Amino acid sequence: MSPARSNFKLAMPSLPRLQTAAFLTFCALTFFFVASWAWISDDAYITFRVVDNAVNGYGLRWNIDERVQVYTHPLWLLIHIQFYYFYRNIFLLDIGISAVLAAAAVGVAMRIMDSGRLHKIVLILLPLALSKAFRNHIINGLEAPLMLFLLAWFWHDYLRTPERIYRLLTIASLVLLTRLDGIMVMVLPMLWRVVNIRFRQFSIPRALAATAPITGWFAFCLVYYGFLFPNTKYAKLNTGLNTQDYIARGWVYYDEFKVFDRFGYLIICFSLCCAAGLVLWTLYNRLRDKTTDLRPLIIAPIMGGSILLHVAYVIRVAGDFMDGRFFVTPLFLAVILIYYALSRVHPLILALITIGMANIAVNRYNYDSTHNYVVRYGISNERQFYAWKQALFRRGGFITDTLNGTLFSGVIRNRPHDTKFIPKTWTLPPDFEHNKPVMKTGYIGVTGYTAGPGHIIIDELALTDPLLARLPRRLDYIWRAGHFERTIPQGYLYARKTGDTSRMVGSLAAYYQKLRLVTSAPLFSPERIEAVIGFQTGAYEKSRLKYVTGK
Repeated sequence: MSPARSNFKLAMPSLPRLQTAAFLTFCALTFFFVASWAWISDDAYITFRVVDNAVNGYGLRWNIDERVQVYTHPLWLLIHIQFYYFYRNIFLLDIGISAVLAAAAVGVAMRIMDSGRLHKIVLILLPLALSKAFRNHIINGLEAPLMLFLLAWFWHDYLRTPERIYRLLTIASLVLLTRLDGIMVMVLPMLWRVVNIRFRQFSIPRALAATAPITGWFAFCLVYYGFLFPNTKYAKLNTGLNTQDYIARGWVYYDEFKVFDRFGYLIICFSLCCAAGLVLWTLYNRLRDKTTDLRPLIIAPIMGGSILLHVAYVIRVAGDFMDGRFFVTPLFLAVILIYYALSRVHPLILALITIGMANIAVNRYNYDSTHNYVVRYGISNERQFYAWKQALFRRGGFITDTLNGTLFSGVIRNRPHDTKFIPKTWTLPPDFEHNKPVMKTGYIGVTGYTAGPGHIIIDELALTDPLLARLPRRLDYIWRAGHFERTIPQGYLYARKTGDTSRMVGSLAAYYQKLRLVTSAPLFSPERIEAVIGFQTGAYEKSRLKYVTGK
Protein backbone atom coordinates (compact mmCIF):
# COMPACT_ATOMS: atom_id res chain seq x y z
CA MET A 1 0.00 0.00 0.00
CA SER A 2 1.40 3.37 -0.98
CA PRO A 3 2.18 5.91 1.77
CA ALA A 4 -0.39 8.37 0.33
CA ARG A 5 -3.20 5.79 0.45
CA SER A 6 -2.20 4.74 3.95
CA ASN A 7 -2.31 8.34 5.17
CA PHE A 8 -5.75 8.81 3.55
CA LYS A 9 -7.16 5.81 5.41
CA LEU A 10 -5.78 7.10 8.68
CA ALA A 11 -7.29 10.52 8.07
CA MET A 12 -10.75 9.14 7.29
CA PRO A 13 -12.97 8.38 10.29
CA SER A 14 -13.73 4.71 10.86
CA LEU A 15 -17.10 3.25 9.88
CA PRO A 16 -18.25 2.76 13.51
CA ARG A 17 -17.54 6.41 14.20
CA LEU A 18 -19.55 7.47 11.17
CA GLN A 19 -22.43 5.26 12.28
CA THR A 20 -22.32 6.72 15.78
CA ALA A 21 -22.24 10.28 14.42
CA ALA A 22 -25.15 9.58 12.07
CA PHE A 23 -27.16 8.00 14.90
CA LEU A 24 -26.53 10.90 17.27
CA THR A 25 -27.39 13.39 14.53
CA PHE A 26 -30.69 11.63 13.87
CA CYS A 27 -31.44 11.58 17.61
CA ALA A 28 -30.72 15.31 17.86
CA LEU A 29 -32.90 16.16 14.86
CA THR A 30 -35.73 14.04 16.25
CA PHE A 31 -35.40 15.75 19.63
CA PHE A 32 -35.59 19.25 18.15
CA PHE A 33 -38.47 18.26 15.90
CA VAL A 34 -40.55 16.98 18.82
CA ALA A 35 -39.45 19.80 21.15
CA SER A 36 -40.55 22.41 18.63
CA TRP A 37 -44.14 21.35 19.40
CA ALA A 38 -43.69 22.35 23.05
CA TRP A 39 -46.48 24.36 24.63
CA ILE A 40 -48.03 24.91 28.06
CA SER A 41 -51.67 23.97 28.59
CA ASP A 42 -54.02 26.06 30.69
CA ASP A 43 -54.40 23.15 33.12
CA ALA A 44 -50.68 23.21 33.85
CA TYR A 45 -51.01 26.68 35.36
CA ILE A 46 -53.32 25.23 38.02
CA THR A 47 -50.30 23.35 39.32
CA PHE A 48 -48.04 26.34 38.74
CA ARG A 49 -50.17 28.46 41.05
CA VAL A 50 -49.63 25.91 43.83
CA VAL A 51 -45.91 25.90 43.02
CA ASP A 52 -45.86 29.69 43.25
CA ASN A 53 -47.77 29.75 46.53
CA ALA A 54 -45.49 27.11 48.04
CA VAL A 55 -42.31 28.98 47.08
CA ASN A 56 -43.81 32.24 48.37
CA GLY A 57 -44.42 30.62 51.74
CA TYR A 58 -48.15 29.86 51.66
CA GLY A 59 -47.91 26.06 51.52
CA LEU A 60 -49.22 23.58 48.96
CA ARG A 61 -52.41 25.54 48.34
CA TRP A 62 -54.45 26.89 45.47
CA ASN A 63 -56.31 29.58 47.43
CA ILE A 64 -54.00 30.50 50.25
CA ASP A 65 -56.75 30.50 52.89
CA GLU A 66 -57.55 26.79 52.50
CA ARG A 67 -55.69 23.51 52.06
CA VAL A 68 -57.03 21.72 48.97
CA GLN A 69 -55.13 19.29 46.74
CA VAL A 70 -55.98 20.60 43.29
CA TYR A 71 -53.24 18.71 41.41
CA THR A 72 -53.06 15.02 40.44
CA HIS A 73 -49.27 14.73 39.99
CA PRO A 74 -47.50 15.36 43.34
CA LEU A 75 -44.02 14.31 42.17
CA TRP A 76 -44.27 16.61 39.14
CA LEU A 77 -45.25 19.47 41.44
CA LEU A 78 -42.43 18.81 43.92
CA ILE A 79 -39.82 18.74 41.15
CA HIS A 80 -40.99 22.15 39.91
CA ILE A 81 -40.88 23.66 43.38
CA GLN A 82 -37.15 22.90 43.70
CA PHE A 83 -36.23 24.76 40.53
CA TYR A 84 -38.86 27.51 40.68
CA TYR A 85 -37.32 28.84 43.88
CA PHE A 86 -34.27 29.93 41.86
CA TYR A 87 -35.75 30.56 38.40
CA ARG A 88 -39.16 32.20 38.08
CA ASN A 89 -39.85 31.95 34.34
CA ILE A 90 -42.27 29.06 34.75
CA PHE A 91 -42.86 28.77 31.00
CA LEU A 92 -39.24 28.09 30.07
CA LEU A 93 -38.60 26.20 33.31
CA ASP A 94 -41.35 23.69 32.61
CA ILE A 95 -40.35 23.23 28.99
CA GLY A 96 -36.75 22.65 30.08
CA ILE A 97 -37.70 20.06 32.71
CA SER A 98 -40.08 18.34 30.30
CA ALA A 99 -37.52 18.22 27.47
CA VAL A 100 -34.83 16.71 29.70
CA LEU A 101 -37.18 14.05 31.08
CA ALA A 102 -38.60 13.24 27.64
CA ALA A 103 -35.11 12.76 26.23
CA ALA A 104 -34.19 10.63 29.25
CA ALA A 105 -37.31 8.50 28.79
CA VAL A 106 -36.44 7.73 25.17
CA GLY A 107 -32.78 7.15 26.05
CA VAL A 108 -33.63 4.64 28.78
CA ALA A 109 -36.16 2.92 26.50
CA MET A 110 -33.41 2.40 23.92
CA ARG A 111 -31.33 0.58 26.53
CA ILE A 112 -34.06 -1.91 27.41
CA MET A 113 -32.80 -4.30 24.73
CA ASP A 114 -29.36 -4.86 23.21
CA SER A 115 -29.96 -4.08 19.55
CA GLY A 116 -28.49 -2.15 16.68
CA ARG A 117 -28.85 1.58 16.18
CA LEU A 118 -31.11 1.06 13.19
CA HIS A 119 -33.55 -0.87 15.37
CA LYS A 120 -33.60 1.97 17.90
CA ILE A 121 -34.34 4.52 15.17
CA VAL A 122 -37.06 2.55 13.40
CA LEU A 123 -38.76 0.97 16.42
CA ILE A 124 -38.54 3.84 18.95
CA LEU A 125 -37.64 7.24 17.51
CA LEU A 126 -39.75 7.18 14.35
CA PRO A 127 -43.00 5.90 15.92
CA LEU A 128 -42.85 8.50 18.68
CA ALA A 129 -41.94 11.38 16.37
CA LEU A 130 -44.66 10.52 13.86
CA SER A 131 -47.44 10.28 16.46
CA LYS A 132 -49.46 13.50 16.71
CA ALA A 133 -50.62 12.65 20.22
CA PHE A 134 -47.04 12.18 21.41
CA ARG A 135 -45.82 15.40 19.79
CA ASN A 136 -48.74 17.39 21.17
CA HIS A 137 -48.53 16.16 24.74
CA ILE A 138 -44.99 15.09 25.59
CA ILE A 139 -44.19 18.74 26.41
CA ASN A 140 -47.44 20.45 27.38
CA GLY A 141 -46.79 21.50 30.97
CA LEU A 142 -48.23 18.32 32.47
CA GLU A 143 -46.66 15.16 33.86
CA ALA A 144 -46.32 13.01 30.69
CA PRO A 145 -42.49 13.21 30.37
CA LEU A 146 -41.98 12.26 34.01
CA MET A 147 -44.44 9.37 33.71
CA LEU A 148 -42.76 8.03 30.57
CA PHE A 149 -39.30 8.32 32.11
CA LEU A 150 -40.39 6.29 35.13
CA LEU A 151 -42.09 3.69 32.93
CA ALA A 152 -38.98 3.32 30.78
CA TRP A 153 -36.86 2.96 33.93
CA PHE A 154 -39.28 0.40 35.33
CA TRP A 155 -39.28 -1.81 32.23
CA HIS A 156 -35.51 -1.48 31.85
CA ASP A 157 -35.04 -2.92 35.33
CA TYR A 158 -37.93 -5.37 34.97
CA LEU A 159 -36.35 -6.99 31.93
CA ARG A 160 -32.68 -6.70 32.88
CA THR A 161 -32.65 -7.11 36.67
CA PRO A 162 -36.04 -8.60 37.62
CA GLU A 163 -34.62 -9.95 40.89
CA ARG A 164 -34.44 -6.42 42.30
CA ILE A 165 -38.00 -6.53 43.56
CA TYR A 166 -37.60 -3.70 46.06
CA ARG A 167 -36.15 -1.36 43.46
CA LEU A 168 -39.09 -2.18 41.19
CA LEU A 169 -41.45 -1.42 44.08
CA THR A 170 -39.78 1.96 44.56
CA ILE A 171 -40.12 2.85 40.88
CA ALA A 172 -43.75 1.70 40.91
CA SER A 173 -44.47 3.89 43.93
CA LEU A 174 -42.89 6.86 42.11
CA VAL A 175 -45.18 6.14 39.14
CA LEU A 176 -48.18 6.29 41.48
CA LEU A 177 -46.81 9.47 43.04
CA THR A 178 -46.74 10.96 39.54
CA ARG A 179 -50.32 9.89 38.80
CA LEU A 180 -52.45 7.50 40.83
CA ASP A 181 -53.98 6.03 37.68
CA GLY A 182 -50.48 4.76 36.89
CA ILE A 183 -51.58 1.70 38.83
CA MET A 184 -53.22 0.55 35.59
CA VAL A 185 -49.84 -0.10 33.99
CA MET A 186 -48.14 -1.27 37.19
CA VAL A 187 -50.54 -3.84 38.56
CA LEU A 188 -49.87 -6.74 36.15
CA PRO A 189 -46.05 -6.67 36.08
CA MET A 190 -45.76 -6.09 39.84
CA LEU A 191 -48.35 -8.73 40.66
CA TRP A 192 -46.41 -11.28 38.61
CA ARG A 193 -43.12 -10.41 40.33
CA VAL A 194 -44.60 -10.53 43.82
CA VAL A 195 -46.42 -13.81 43.18
CA ASN A 196 -43.25 -15.46 41.92
CA ILE A 197 -40.97 -14.43 44.76
CA ARG A 198 -40.34 -16.94 47.50
CA PHE A 199 -42.11 -16.02 50.70
CA ARG A 200 -39.03 -16.50 52.86
CA GLN A 201 -37.04 -14.18 50.60
CA PHE A 202 -39.59 -11.39 50.84
CA SER A 203 -38.97 -8.81 53.54
CA ILE A 204 -42.05 -6.84 54.56
CA PRO A 205 -39.99 -4.06 56.22
CA ARG A 206 -37.94 -3.62 53.02
CA ALA A 207 -41.13 -3.61 50.96
CA LEU A 208 -42.63 -0.92 53.18
CA ALA A 209 -39.46 1.14 52.83
CA ALA A 210 -39.53 0.69 49.06
CA THR A 211 -43.11 1.92 48.82
CA ALA A 212 -42.53 4.82 51.23
CA PRO A 213 -42.91 7.51 48.52
CA ILE A 214 -46.57 6.75 47.88
CA THR A 215 -47.55 5.61 51.39
CA GLY A 216 -45.80 8.63 52.86
CA TRP A 217 -47.67 10.90 50.47
CA PHE A 218 -51.02 9.38 51.43
CA ALA A 219 -50.18 9.97 55.10
CA PHE A 220 -49.24 13.57 54.33
CA CYS A 221 -52.47 14.12 52.39
CA LEU A 222 -54.61 12.79 55.22
CA VAL A 223 -52.89 15.05 57.75
CA TYR A 224 -52.45 18.17 55.61
CA TYR A 225 -55.47 18.08 53.29
CA GLY A 226 -57.78 15.89 55.34
CA PHE A 227 -58.51 13.61 52.36
CA LEU A 228 -56.52 10.86 50.70
CA PHE A 229 -57.37 11.74 47.11
CA PRO A 230 -57.08 14.93 45.04
CA ASN A 231 -60.04 17.29 44.88
CA THR A 232 -60.33 16.56 41.16
CA LYS A 233 -61.41 13.01 41.98
CA TYR A 234 -64.56 14.35 43.65
CA ALA A 235 -65.09 17.05 41.02
CA LYS A 236 -64.95 14.63 38.08
CA LEU A 237 -66.73 11.61 39.56
CA ASN A 238 -69.30 13.21 41.88
CA THR A 239 -71.37 14.56 39.02
CA GLY A 240 -74.65 12.66 39.04
CA LEU A 241 -73.69 10.79 35.85
CA ASN A 242 -73.81 7.00 35.86
CA THR A 243 -71.14 4.58 34.68
CA GLN A 244 -72.78 4.13 31.29
CA ASP A 245 -72.57 7.88 30.64
CA TYR A 246 -68.85 7.90 31.33
CA ILE A 247 -68.19 4.82 29.21
CA ALA A 248 -70.24 6.18 26.31
CA ARG A 249 -68.19 9.38 26.27
CA GLY A 250 -65.01 7.35 26.72
CA TRP A 251 -65.79 5.42 23.54
CA VAL A 252 -66.20 8.75 21.76
CA TYR A 253 -62.76 9.80 23.03
CA TYR A 254 -61.33 6.50 21.79
CA ASP A 255 -63.01 6.96 18.42
CA GLU A 256 -61.69 10.52 18.18
CA PHE A 257 -58.17 9.27 18.86
CA LYS A 258 -58.40 7.02 15.81
CA VAL A 259 -59.23 10.07 13.72
CA PHE A 260 -56.85 12.57 15.31
CA ASP A 261 -53.83 10.25 15.48
CA ARG A 262 -54.47 7.27 13.24
CA PHE A 263 -50.76 6.53 13.26
CA GLY A 264 -50.62 6.31 17.07
CA TYR A 265 -53.74 4.16 17.12
CA LEU A 266 -52.23 1.72 14.61
CA ILE A 267 -48.98 1.59 16.61
CA ILE A 268 -50.96 0.45 19.66
CA CYS A 269 -52.79 -2.18 17.59
CA PHE A 270 -49.53 -3.31 15.99
CA SER A 271 -47.92 -3.72 19.43
CA LEU A 272 -50.68 -6.09 20.49
CA CYS A 273 -50.15 -8.09 17.30
CA CYS A 274 -46.42 -8.19 18.09
CA ALA A 275 -47.19 -9.52 21.57
CA ALA A 276 -49.32 -12.33 20.14
CA GLY A 277 -46.74 -13.05 17.44
CA LEU A 278 -43.92 -13.18 19.97
CA VAL A 279 -45.81 -15.72 22.06
CA LEU A 280 -46.42 -17.95 19.02
CA TRP A 281 -42.83 -17.58 17.84
CA THR A 282 -41.50 -18.53 21.27
CA LEU A 283 -43.71 -21.61 21.41
CA TYR A 284 -42.58 -22.60 17.91
CA ASN A 285 -38.92 -22.26 18.85
CA ARG A 286 -39.52 -24.18 22.07
CA LEU A 287 -40.75 -27.16 20.07
CA ARG A 288 -37.54 -27.08 18.06
CA ASP A 289 -35.14 -26.23 20.87
CA LYS A 290 -35.78 -27.11 24.51
CA THR A 291 -33.32 -24.41 25.67
CA THR A 292 -35.41 -21.55 24.23
CA ASP A 293 -36.02 -18.72 26.71
CA LEU A 294 -39.66 -18.82 27.79
CA ARG A 295 -39.79 -15.38 29.42
CA PRO A 296 -41.50 -13.78 26.37
CA LEU A 297 -44.48 -16.05 27.07
CA ILE A 298 -45.02 -14.02 30.24
CA ILE A 299 -43.54 -10.61 29.41
CA ALA A 300 -45.42 -10.04 26.14
CA PRO A 301 -48.91 -10.75 27.58
CA ILE A 302 -48.13 -8.64 30.65
CA MET A 303 -47.08 -5.66 28.51
CA GLY A 304 -50.01 -6.09 26.16
CA GLY A 305 -52.41 -6.51 29.08
CA SER A 306 -51.08 -3.32 30.70
CA ILE A 307 -51.79 -1.40 27.50
CA LEU A 308 -55.32 -2.76 27.31
CA LEU A 309 -55.95 -2.02 31.01
CA HIS A 310 -54.92 1.59 30.53
CA VAL A 311 -57.10 1.99 27.44
CA ALA A 312 -60.03 0.47 29.32
CA TYR A 313 -59.45 2.90 32.20
CA VAL A 314 -59.41 5.86 29.80
CA ILE A 315 -62.75 4.74 28.37
CA ARG A 316 -64.20 4.20 31.85
CA VAL A 317 -63.39 7.75 33.02
CA ALA A 318 -64.76 9.34 29.81
CA GLY A 319 -61.35 10.18 28.40
CA ASP A 320 -60.24 13.80 28.33
CA PHE A 321 -61.00 17.05 26.56
CA MET A 322 -57.48 17.19 25.01
CA ASP A 323 -57.48 14.90 21.99
CA GLY A 324 -55.00 12.07 22.37
CA ARG A 325 -53.55 13.12 25.72
CA PHE A 326 -54.58 10.06 27.73
CA PHE A 327 -53.28 7.73 25.02
CA VAL A 328 -49.66 8.91 25.28
CA THR A 329 -48.88 6.42 28.06
CA PRO A 330 -50.26 3.32 26.26
CA LEU A 331 -48.60 4.56 23.06
CA PHE A 332 -45.20 4.71 24.79
CA LEU A 333 -45.73 1.24 26.26
CA ALA A 334 -46.72 0.03 22.80
CA VAL A 335 -43.42 1.31 21.38
CA ILE A 336 -41.49 -0.48 24.15
CA LEU A 337 -43.43 -3.68 23.42
CA ILE A 338 -42.68 -3.44 19.69
CA TYR A 339 -39.01 -2.83 20.46
CA TYR A 340 -38.97 -5.83 22.79
CA ALA A 341 -40.60 -8.09 20.21
CA LEU A 342 -38.67 -6.95 17.12
CA SER A 343 -35.29 -5.94 18.55
CA ARG A 344 -33.51 -8.63 16.49
CA VAL A 345 -35.43 -8.64 13.20
CA HIS A 346 -33.61 -8.41 9.87
CA PRO A 347 -32.84 -4.89 8.54
CA LEU A 348 -34.96 -5.66 5.46
CA ILE A 349 -38.02 -6.01 7.70
CA LEU A 350 -37.10 -2.71 9.35
CA ALA A 351 -37.05 -1.09 5.92
CA LEU A 352 -40.55 -2.40 5.19
CA ILE A 353 -41.78 -1.16 8.59
CA THR A 354 -40.29 2.27 7.89
CA ILE A 355 -42.02 2.51 4.51
CA GLY A 356 -45.33 1.50 6.09
CA MET A 357 -45.02 4.03 8.92
CA ALA A 358 -44.10 6.85 6.54
CA ASN A 359 -47.06 6.06 4.30
CA ILE A 360 -49.53 6.03 7.21
CA ALA A 361 -48.11 9.20 8.74
CA VAL A 362 -48.21 11.18 5.49
CA ASN A 363 -51.71 10.09 4.55
CA ARG A 364 -53.18 10.76 8.03
CA TYR A 365 -51.20 13.86 8.95
CA ASN A 366 -54.04 16.37 8.74
CA TYR A 367 -56.81 16.16 11.31
CA ASP A 368 -60.18 15.25 9.85
CA SER A 369 -62.40 18.00 11.28
CA THR A 370 -65.58 16.78 9.59
CA HIS A 371 -66.38 14.60 12.60
CA ASN A 372 -66.99 17.78 14.61
CA TYR A 373 -65.86 16.37 17.96
CA VAL A 374 -65.27 19.88 19.34
CA VAL A 375 -68.86 21.06 19.03
CA ARG A 376 -70.55 17.77 19.89
CA TYR A 377 -68.30 16.48 22.65
CA GLY A 378 -65.83 19.22 23.57
CA ILE A 379 -62.77 17.18 22.50
CA SER A 380 -60.35 19.59 20.89
CA ASN A 381 -56.79 20.16 19.78
CA GLU A 382 -55.81 22.32 22.75
CA ARG A 383 -52.33 22.99 21.45
CA GLN A 384 -53.74 24.48 18.28
CA PHE A 385 -56.08 26.65 20.35
CA TYR A 386 -53.36 28.01 22.67
CA ALA A 387 -50.47 28.10 20.18
CA TRP A 388 -50.80 31.83 19.56
CA LYS A 389 -49.64 32.64 23.09
CA GLN A 390 -48.57 29.52 24.99
CA ALA A 391 -46.53 27.49 22.50
CA LEU A 392 -42.78 27.70 22.06
CA PHE A 393 -43.45 28.00 18.33
CA ARG A 394 -46.85 28.72 16.86
CA ARG A 395 -46.45 25.78 14.50
CA GLY A 396 -44.65 22.53 15.19
CA GLY A 397 -41.86 21.07 13.09
CA PHE A 398 -38.33 22.32 12.63
CA ILE A 399 -37.97 26.01 13.48
CA THR A 400 -40.93 27.16 11.39
CA ASP A 401 -42.32 30.19 13.15
CA THR A 402 -41.64 32.99 15.59
CA LEU A 403 -40.48 32.10 19.07
CA ASN A 404 -43.44 33.58 20.91
CA GLY A 405 -43.84 31.76 24.19
CA THR A 406 -41.11 33.66 26.02
CA LEU A 407 -42.92 36.94 25.42
CA PHE A 408 -46.01 35.56 27.08
CA SER A 409 -44.07 34.03 29.95
CA GLY A 410 -42.29 37.33 30.53
CA VAL A 411 -45.61 38.97 31.37
CA ILE A 412 -46.32 36.21 33.87
CA ARG A 413 -42.85 36.35 35.40
CA ASN A 414 -42.98 40.05 36.16
CA ARG A 415 -45.98 40.04 38.47
CA PRO A 416 -45.82 42.69 41.22
CA HIS A 417 -45.53 40.20 44.10
CA ASP A 418 -42.79 38.16 42.47
CA THR A 419 -39.24 38.55 43.77
CA LYS A 420 -36.25 36.24 43.67
CA PHE A 421 -36.29 35.29 47.33
CA ILE A 422 -39.27 35.58 49.64
CA PRO A 423 -39.03 34.67 53.33
CA LYS A 424 -41.21 31.73 54.31
CA THR A 425 -43.56 33.10 56.94
CA TRP A 426 -46.28 30.45 56.39
CA THR A 427 -48.84 32.98 57.56
CA LEU A 428 -51.48 35.00 55.76
CA PRO A 429 -51.32 38.80 55.53
CA PRO A 430 -52.87 40.38 58.68
CA ASP A 431 -55.78 42.02 56.85
CA PHE A 432 -56.39 39.20 54.39
CA GLU A 433 -59.47 37.63 55.98
CA HIS A 434 -61.40 40.91 55.97
CA ASN A 435 -60.28 42.34 52.63
CA LYS A 436 -59.77 39.36 50.35
CA PRO A 437 -61.06 39.79 46.79
CA VAL A 438 -63.22 36.85 45.67
CA MET A 439 -63.88 36.11 41.99
CA LYS A 440 -65.51 33.20 40.17
CA THR A 441 -64.48 31.82 36.80
CA GLY A 442 -64.33 28.60 34.82
CA TYR A 443 -60.97 29.50 33.30
CA ILE A 444 -58.71 29.08 36.28
CA GLY A 445 -55.31 28.14 34.83
CA VAL A 446 -53.52 31.22 33.56
CA THR A 447 -56.08 33.41 35.32
CA GLY A 448 -55.23 31.90 38.69
CA TYR A 449 -51.48 32.00 38.19
CA THR A 450 -51.35 35.59 36.98
CA ALA A 451 -53.75 36.77 39.70
CA GLY A 452 -51.23 35.83 42.37
CA PRO A 453 -51.96 34.69 45.93
CA GLY A 454 -53.94 37.79 46.87
CA HIS A 455 -57.09 36.67 45.05
CA ILE A 456 -59.54 33.96 46.09
CA ILE A 457 -60.79 32.24 42.95
CA ILE A 458 -63.98 30.18 42.97
CA ASP A 459 -63.76 27.53 40.24
CA GLU A 460 -67.15 26.95 38.61
CA LEU A 461 -65.87 23.60 37.34
CA ALA A 462 -65.07 22.61 40.95
CA LEU A 463 -61.54 21.35 40.20
CA THR A 464 -60.11 23.57 42.93
CA ASP A 465 -63.17 24.09 45.13
CA PRO A 466 -63.84 21.48 47.86
CA LEU A 467 -67.52 22.34 48.38
CA LEU A 468 -68.55 22.56 44.73
CA ALA A 469 -66.66 19.33 43.99
CA ARG A 470 -69.06 17.51 46.29
CA LEU A 471 -72.18 18.90 44.61
CA PRO A 472 -73.75 17.56 41.38
CA ARG A 473 -73.12 19.22 38.04
CA ARG A 474 -75.52 21.65 36.38
CA LEU A 475 -78.04 19.71 34.30
CA ASP A 476 -78.48 22.57 31.82
CA TYR A 477 -74.75 22.59 31.01
CA ILE A 478 -73.40 20.46 28.15
CA TRP A 479 -70.48 18.70 29.78
CA ARG A 480 -67.13 17.74 28.35
CA ALA A 481 -64.69 15.33 29.96
CA GLY A 482 -63.20 16.89 33.08
CA HIS A 483 -65.47 19.93 32.82
CA PHE A 484 -68.59 19.69 34.95
CA GLU A 485 -69.93 23.13 35.75
CA ARG A 486 -71.64 23.65 39.12
CA THR A 487 -74.26 26.12 40.23
CA ILE A 488 -72.83 28.46 42.86
CA PRO A 489 -74.97 27.88 46.00
CA GLN A 490 -76.85 30.78 47.52
CA GLY A 491 -74.67 32.73 49.93
CA TYR A 492 -71.49 30.79 49.13
CA LEU A 493 -69.53 33.68 47.65
CA TYR A 494 -70.43 35.81 50.67
CA ALA A 495 -69.31 33.00 52.98
CA ARG A 496 -65.97 32.70 51.16
CA LYS A 497 -65.40 36.39 51.46
CA THR A 498 -66.47 36.94 55.06
CA GLY A 499 -66.63 33.51 56.68
CA ASP A 500 -70.32 34.09 57.48
CA THR A 501 -72.52 31.14 56.39
CA SER A 502 -75.82 32.69 57.51
CA ARG A 503 -76.91 33.37 53.91
CA MET A 504 -76.45 29.73 52.85
CA VAL A 505 -79.13 27.04 53.01
CA GLY A 506 -79.08 25.53 56.49
CA SER A 507 -78.12 21.95 55.61
CA LEU A 508 -75.39 23.06 53.20
CA ALA A 509 -74.13 25.64 55.69
CA ALA A 510 -73.70 22.92 58.31
CA TYR A 511 -71.84 20.72 55.83
CA TYR A 512 -69.61 23.58 54.67
CA GLN A 513 -68.70 24.55 58.24
CA LYS A 514 -67.32 21.05 58.81
CA LEU A 515 -65.54 21.11 55.46
CA ARG A 516 -64.06 24.50 56.29
CA LEU A 517 -62.62 23.06 59.50
CA VAL A 518 -60.77 20.45 57.45
CA THR A 519 -59.39 22.92 54.91
CA SER A 520 -58.66 25.95 57.09
CA ALA A 521 -58.50 25.14 60.81
CA PRO A 522 -55.12 24.54 62.50
CA LEU A 523 -53.80 21.13 61.46
CA PHE A 524 -53.91 19.43 64.84
CA SER A 525 -56.81 21.20 66.48
CA PRO A 526 -59.31 18.78 68.09
CA GLU A 527 -62.18 20.22 66.03
CA ARG A 528 -60.33 19.61 62.76
CA ILE A 529 -59.28 16.08 63.69
CA GLU A 530 -62.91 15.30 64.54
CA ALA A 531 -64.05 16.76 61.20
CA VAL A 532 -61.43 14.77 59.25
CA ILE A 533 -62.59 11.55 60.88
CA GLY A 534 -66.21 12.52 60.23
CA PHE A 535 -65.61 12.94 56.49
CA GLN A 536 -63.75 9.63 56.27
CA THR A 537 -66.64 7.82 57.95
CA GLY A 538 -69.42 9.67 56.10
CA ALA A 539 -70.80 11.33 59.21
CA TYR A 540 -71.81 14.49 57.33
CA GLU A 541 -73.33 12.90 54.25
CA LYS A 542 -76.88 13.43 55.49
CA SER A 543 -76.46 17.22 55.44
CA ARG A 544 -75.04 17.14 51.92
CA LEU A 545 -77.70 14.80 50.57
CA LYS A 546 -80.44 16.85 52.20
CA TYR A 547 -79.28 19.89 50.23
CA VAL A 548 -78.78 17.94 46.99
CA THR A 549 -82.13 16.16 47.05
CA GLY A 550 -84.09 18.90 48.82
CA LYS A 551 -85.56 16.36 51.22
